[in-house]
Amino acid sequence: HLVTPRQGQTKAIRIITISDIHFGKKMKIEKVKRAFQLTESLKPNYICLLGDNLDTTNVVDEPTKKDEFLDILQYSGEIAPTMISLADHDQRYAEDGHIKIDYREDLWKQVNDIKNVHVLHNEGYEDEDVRFYGYTLPSYYYHGKYDLPITSDCNKSRVDEDVSVLLEDMEWNEEIFISY
Repeated sequence: HLVTPRQGQTKAIRIITISDIHFGKKMKIEKVKRAFQLTESLKPNYICLLGDNLDTTNVVDEPTKKDEFLDILQYSGEIAPTMISLADHDQRYAEDGHIKIDYREDLWKQVNDIKNVHVLHNEGYEDEDVRFYGYTLPSYYYHGKYDLPITSDCNKSRVDEDVSVLLEDMEWNEEIFISY
């Protein structure tokens, strides 16, 4: 997330960041609830979930787990405006040691429809106090040898998480960064 105060702003803002929840099939919902109860006690103005919110996308294939995940996000939105960034675990399906890209557009749209919860998938949020921008790295940043676009200048034999992919993608998406 990129956060910038509004021009002329002088009041203090409390932002709580939570990263790498890895909400998964074996996770006890009580553990996650306790983290958000602590967050609520700190009285934040904003909450930022910084990625790897899910362990893998197939966790939401189980209706009970999906409902638990959505309930936690709804609770977060009741505490304070909640900004969600996506990372690789939020966009991948893993089973039997195999990983594939699995961006669940319908899931993240459903999350974005929760009151006071904002999925910042290469977009921003702005109010009278602050601007947030969420940048989602492309899937090929993590798994480049499998799905680099044909137009990419990056070497297909590179290792995962190559900075050249990051820089190339940021260049391709420059208009998003300068719009906020």
